[in-house]
Amino acid sequence: MSRVLALSTIALAAAVAGSRVSTTRAAGARDGTPVEGTAAAASRDWAHRTLARLTLSEKVAQMVGVRAFGLYQHRRSQDFQSLLDEVRRLKVGCVVVFESEVGSLPILLNALQQSSDVPLLVAADMERGMNFRIRRGVVPLPSAMAVGATRSAEDARFTGEVTAREGRALGVHWAFAPVADVNSNPANPIINVRSYGEDPELVGAMTAAFVKGAHEGGLLATVKHYPGHGDTASDSHLQLATISADRERLDRVELRPFRDAIAAGVDAVMLGHIAVPALDPTGAPATLSEAIAGELRTSLRFQGLMVTDAMEMQGVRAAWTGEAAVRAVRAGADMILLPPDPEVAIQALVREVRERRMPESRIDESVTRILEAKQRLALDRKRTVDPSAMDSVDRPEDVARATEVARQSITVLRNEGGVLPLHAEEPLRILHLVLSSDARNDAIVGIPEAELALRRIPVQTIVLGPEVAADTAAHIVASAPGFTHVLASAFVRVAAYKGNTDMAESHARLLRDLQAAGRPVVLVSFGSPYLLRQVPTAAAYVCAYGAAESSQKAAIAAVLGEYPVGGKVPVSLPGFYAYGDGLAVPRNEMTLRAGTPAEAGFRADGMAEVDHVIEAAVAAHAFPGAVVAVGKDGVLAHLQAFGRLSYDADAAPVRTDTMYDLASLTKVIVTTTMAMILVDEGKLDITKPVSAFLPEFHGGPKDKVTVWHLLTHSAGVDWWAPLYKELHGKEAYLKRIEAMDLVYEPGTKSVYSDLGVILLGEILERVAGQDLESFAKARIFGPLGMKDITYRPGPELLPRIAPTENDPWRGHVLRGEVHDENAAALGGVAPHAGLFGTAGDLARFAQMLLDGGVLEHQRIVSRETLERFTKKAGVPGSSRALGWDTVSENSSAGSLFGPRSFGHTGFTGTSMWMDPDRHLFVVLLTNRVHPTRENNAIREVRRAVADAVVHGLAQP
Repeated sequence: MSRVLALSTIALAAAVAGSRVSTTRAAGARDGTPVEGTAAAASRDWAHRTLARLTLSEKVAQMVGVRAFGLYQHRRSQDFQSLLDEVRRLKVGCVVVFESEVGSLPILLNALQQSSDVPLLVAADMERGMNFRIRRGVVPLPSAMAVGATRSAEDARFTGEVTAREGRALGVHWAFAPVADVNSNPANPIINVRSYGEDPELVGAMTAAFVKGAHEGGLLATVKHYPGHGDTASDSHLQLATISADRERLDRVELRPFRDAIAAGVDAVMLGHIAVPALDPTGAPATLSEAIAGELRTSLRFQGLMVTDAMEMQGVRAAWTGEAAVRAVRAGADMILLPPDPEVAIQALVREVRERRMPESRIDESVTRILEAKQRLALDRKRTVDPSAMDSVDRPEDVARATEVARQSITVLRNEGGVLPLHAEEPLRILHLVLSSDARNDAIVGIPEAELALRRIPVQTIVLGPEVAADTAAHIVASAPGFTHVLASAFVRVAAYKGNTDMAESHARLLRDLQAAGRPVVLVSFGSPYLLRQVPTAAAYVCAYGAAESSQKAAIAAVLGEYPVGGKVPVSLPGFYAYGDGLAVPRNEMTLRAGTPAEAGFRADGMAEVDHVIEAAVAAHAFPGAVVAVGKDGVLAHLQAFGRLSYDADAAPVRTDTMYDLASLTKVIVTTTMAMILVDEGKLDITKPVSAFLPEFHGGPKDKVTVWHLLTHSAGVDWWAPLYKELHGKEAYLKRIEAMDLVYEPGTKSVYSDLGVILLGEILERVAGQDLESFAKARIFGPLGMKDITYRPGPELLPRIAPTENDPWRGHVLRGEVHDENAAALGGVAPHAGLFGTAGDLARFAQMLLDGGVLEHQRIVSRETLERFTKKAGVPGSSRALGWDTVSENSSAGSLFGPRSFGHTGFTGTSMWMDPDRHLFVVLLTNRVHPTRENNAIREVRRAVADAVVHGLAQP
């Protein structure tokens, strides 16, 4: 079959397979039939008994396949009743599944099987597995050409295996796949990405591997379209296609994959509506040609099922239905697919036998093959499936593997100026054009848009049909300077009755104009790989070889450098690229890597002053020990430990993985970041009043207080209170703080307030529906690979934790217990304090902030929201941003950090500052409150460290 439905999928479980039987071939088997399992052998007489009881008309009907749609149909609907009539009255032997749904297909097929005298053979075009016919809920396998681009026979075998697993689970026994056509003609309007490529050896190897995988799952496999549809320039749906090659070329190219498939034990061969003058000078299509079809039985020694392509196609319609059916059977076909009128086809064949123009033995020969195939599939013992069992369909591990196959297939053929990969850590703004070269394309369901949105990349998407008006194109070109890149998602369906696989000319012209306007165009082909011929000036050209969901997702990830791209094009683009071309585009690591100061833009001895400042501070008892982390331009240039954990004589030395009580750094690492994430997701509006979230916080000036005020410490809430002396637990704290009077008019000034942040934390938990600790682990720490950061560290971590104060309230030196008393009374997890962590983890967090909210392709917050939260908020007389602080006179960032710098400190002696203009950060962790909080020397140390870092730059 040649009809293509470009379908995308959404995960949904589906039905489990019914009875399965091994279709593994015996060594050296070349007869095109599966080896019988034990159970099948026990009932091996079923096929012959059944043949013996069938009338001539019933036998002929076994040779006919009719169309079935597995969409929901009411049992009294005309369509269902018509199909039921073909099964019950005509007694056809095969139904061919077209557009379907996971939930309804097995129910339909079970109903048909229960209504059929002889078990039905259920077939489907399964060139991309069940995804070829089912839009959602099955594994989104990439196209054959995508698999060819991976050069992996194992990937081809996997696609056959998944096709079998899902097909059998849903009630399908027979795949009209794989395509064995060698697509050597770039102008081919119908095969294109349905082929594994243009190299006969590659196509043969992939075809045989698919067959192996299909047999492992008990599925019959069919190679098509014999004798080869790859070197044609016409669509056999529209007209008779012709291969003009001589016999030598046919043997070397077109027939090679069919031979390989037959050697692999393929069950069936589909005859194409293709004329081959070298084999049959009459010009008859293979479907109707005894000479061409006969080659299968003689030269290729194939003894399995021979099946026609759809008899409704124009390539064979020169003959009327009855004549076409008779000629196909005379040529050697065992199964007649989709005759325009099945009853007419059956009557014509019956008449041919009864009038002695065809021996009944010819019919018996074909029907025996069909019944034996049904017997090997164990349909004589179990013909239905259980539609409520869902474990075999859309398995997550299969979806993941399909995605990996798609990733291995993505091929970059052009990359002028190294435009790819696009760097999500940079300030991108993408003009995304979704180009449908067909009036209707079911594959366009917003996958690229969703993938870009998931990564929080600023994008404007414009969806264009095949005809783009001149004024529309002019407007788009005029807007181009407002974007950094143009990304064109070109959807060109390879479809029956269409006649070409070109991009709409209006699209090609628009892309050429955009490239000429100076914005790099990244053209991604979600279809034909030959589109570059129409847009040769594109800065980058990416082949995804189809619009399967897996391929669309893989292509966007490739464009953004999320994995190394290495696909090799399995066809040639004449005048541009040769078979096997494909650029290696490395993964954009987007990480924080260890390196020397010189690699990061510091002088070779640039960290000496930093070390001197900290060593002098330790010697002066500003703190017992410290860890400093300095990074620039993605390089961790300095991670150094100093001093000891405490002033005890036997205290262990500080290590770079020593954990410190981070104190108020908790506010920015967890609470502020959680707020940014919720803003990004549209769940939190920081301009809303606090009373909208906390109804008990109301009355008088409280009604004016917004979430923005809490983030900027300008809410009027008192800065602190010793609530720990009388309260315990979050509910008690909230009730008390909500009842407290404001101490100044909201928005008039900024007074740093732990109590206000406690209210903020409760708001965030209510909006997220998740507590702070769980949210932070799942949405911040886990994605960023922050392995040594936690609330309430366990006893196994105590040797690594620096002690803090000898606390008079608790009566002992704190180690692994949160220093902040109110946080302790809240259970150790609080929005204002409670985190313990290492300088290495904070360095990763800082790098994420400098990279616009992303690290190692894990997007935490959008660049837009991050920039909004880290610039001065405009509170009178305040340097406060939203959650963060910014540089000011006597700032802990020193006097040299840039004007857009932002950071925060912690009471225990911790701090972190980021300079986005220099792409620079410094993290300083100490336990300056040990053994007492009265030691305030940290203030000048922080400033001196920050200035020393800037002094160390090769170009300050």
